[in-house]
Amino acid sequence: MHCLRKNGNGSLEQQFCDQQNKAICKRPIGQAAVKLETPKCDEGWKGSKWTGSCYKLTPSLKSGAAQEQCLGWNATLASALTFLEKEFILEMTKEAEHEDCWLGAKRGADGAFDWLDGSEWDYGFWSPDVPSPKDTTKNCLVLCNSLDQAVTTMHRYYEDDCNKEMVGMCKKAGNKEQGPAKE
Repeated sequence: MHCLRKNGNGSLEQQFCDQQNKAICKRPIGQAAVKLETPKCDEGWKGSKWTGSCYKLTPSLKSGAAQEQCLGWNATLASALTFLEKEFILEMTKEAEHEDCWLGAKRGADGAFDWLDGSEWDYGFWSPDVPSPKDTTKNCLVLCNSLDQAVTTMHRYYEDDCNKEMVGMCKKAGNKEQGPAKE
């Protein structure tokens, strides 16, 4: 996917959307700025002001068992719907000294990946040549945070065998009625 950015000469040029740049925003005169607040989360969960959701890592489990663990916490394996959400999840796995983690998407019968929580798949941050329609043994989605992976794979999605064990990222809605926010 390509995005546009303004270069030093003031001209627009294409670049990959996963590259970070400063944003230019336009707000109508008189419209108040929106203040993002970190949601209040249960003990052991971390809130994201970007999504209003709370996140927690599972122990190292197979993908299906990680989803069951999340469901037991009234959550689901996370859908990473934006660049900022993906970066938040990467930071959490790094802080916990983990590398890759299960996300909440699986390959459907049509070969495409779908989010388990029913979210629309309109943001994908795939490693090059992934997903592979030919490799039907790798049906679960992983977010790569490994230093030993190729640079083209770092911080991107890849598919893997659902029976492999790694941590999973759970996600649930934040609560505005609880105690102090945990950030």
